[in-house]
Amino acid sequence: ALVYALYEPGALDPAEVLRPAQANRSTPLLLVTGGPRADVDRARELVESGGVPVLANPERGAAAMRALVADARAAHRRLAGEPGDPGEGPGEPGDPGEHGEGSGDPGKRSGGASLGAAATLAGPIDEHQAKLLLESVGLRAPRRRVCDSRELARQAAEGLGGRVVVKVLDPAITHKTEAGGVHVGVEPGPALEAALYSIDRLAPAGRTRYLVEELLPPGLDLIAGGLRDPSFGPAVLVGLGGVVAEALGDTAMRLAPLSAADGHEMLDELLGRKLLDGFRGGPAVDRDELVAVLRSLGDLLLAHPEIAELDVNPLRATTSGLVAADALVIFATPERS
Repeated sequence: ALVYALYEPGALDPAEVLRPAQANRSTPLLLVTGGPRADVDRARELVESGGVPVLANPERGAAAMRALVADARAAHRRLAGEPGDPGEGPGEPGDPGEHGEGSGDPGKRSGGASLGAAATLAGPIDEHQAKLLLESVGLRAPRRRVCDSRELARQAAEGLGGRVVVKVLDPAITHKTEAGGVHVGVEPGPALEAALYSIDRLAPAGRTRYLVEELLPPGLDLIAGGLRDPSFGPAVLVGLGGVVAEALGDTAMRLAPLSAADGHEMLDELLGRKLLDGFRGGPAVDRDELVAVLRSLGDLLLAHPEIAELDVNPLRATTSGLVAADALVIFATPERS
């Protein structure tokens, strides 16, 4: 229940009017009020001492009510267990790639043996480890090699098809593109040497590590991820990704755990939802697969309260399915947890 009333003590005393309702804990109650700052502050102190949040304007009141409704729905889903909607991930995990470093064919499911959804995790972790975690719950990532030397990077590039993506591998560098630590479409020879030299400048001497990945085919770049809200718990996000993620802000969010219906509602909320259907010759996104990815991310957040945020950007939709081209996992600090 949301009550909206300007602060007019001669006509209405919010603390007095709401006192009987405060005893009914089964129905969340919100008050939106406005007036002279000092008077409203005194009224807020009295009302909030009774357990009723006070908001400063109708917009905040509406946002708070929507958040409470979403939280109640999520709590109901947890209790009800959603019969017939078991929340399976997007696929069965398979074998990790050669030497356990990276997935196999990006068109096939793969799993990572090093990090699992059941184990307690600790950070910070680098991009390769973050992708192993995603692979362990059924997502796909490019074939890749972790290289501690230039010679190993050269060998990895040859083994992965020649033209590759070369990245700095350091958990302390979270924004690799902005730092100049991502080089796409690099060919063996001078271009590869230049990319490795550029990455060397980002890391302390003698501690440079490279992540060499296969070059993915073009496709629609999405963003998928989640965060742990201090009030409402884990929430999952999806939207248009790549370089336009921050520019457009076209995203939808729901509290975890997600049902299949929740996931499809999120996709229908996107302003760019037509792009999911193969706009102007682009690859169509398998919506069921994308919803399964979102549900897996929500389950991962629920299983690991130590994860504060996770970000898959871009999650590339190719003709062979969805592939996590980049991944970032941030762990809660004692101050944030």
